[in-house]
Amino acid sequence: MPAPAHAQWVRRLRLAARPSLSPDLRRLLDHDSDEPQPARDADCRALIDAFTDNAGHRRPVDRPLLSHLLRCAGGDMPADPRPDELAWWCCHTRAAYHRLPIDWIADGRLFRDLGDDAIETWTDAELSSLHALSWEGLRARSPAILSRITRAAEWLLAEVQPDNATERPWAVHFFAAMSLDAARTPESRARADLYAQTLLNNALVGRERPDRFSACILWDAANWLESASRMTWQRTPPLLAPLAPPSR
Repeated sequence: MPAPAHAQWVRRLRLAARPSLSPDLRRLLDHDSDEPQPARDADCRALIDAFTDNAGHRRPVDRPLLSHLLRCAGGDMPADPRPDELAWWCCHTRAAYHRLPIDWIADGRLFRDLGDDAIETWTDAELSSLHALSWEGLRARSPAILSRITRAAEWLLAEVQPDNATERPWAVHFFAAMSLDAARTPESRARADLYAQTLLNNALVGRERPDRFSACILWDAANWLESASRMTWQRTPPLLAPLAPPSR
């Protein structure tokens, strides 16, 4: 029997990411290791403090993203974070969620105030935040959050080419999940699939493997698909129905 479609995506994302992950990072991603927790936490902090992408750059979202990925404490949230930083700090503190400048009942983009930024900047922020808030939707078991970020994703599908995402595969998992949603029209599913494929391919353009920051994004995306596939809901949101465990 062939693997479920979401499991095929998990495999693709992990295969793309793995060659770019350092041995230390791969070891810390093994959450079933026997390493004592205090030593593991110290190793996580040291790795996060020293982390850069292949060009030697760091971003404000690196710390909350990597802390979430490695399942360790993120530290203190900055006093005045950008909206996409706040979205990632939601993985660590509920206070960040309450500060998000998002109209949860609206359609369209998440952050209208970023419209004056360069298109590459705000596209990256929208996709990064969509990625982060997909985790908040699972953690809070919130159909409302998942519905809002789905509407934001639909706006991106209609209005923004994925090649404006500065080669980062943010939210690739979310568009992959949308492409598997049988409640959507075939045309909508095809657009979401193409978007996901393009996000993945853009991370590999001109190179054999993604840079290590993109590899971390891809690994986290695979984690989301696996986490979503293990969750049970009283009433499964349509987006997650293709990922849900089979009924017994």
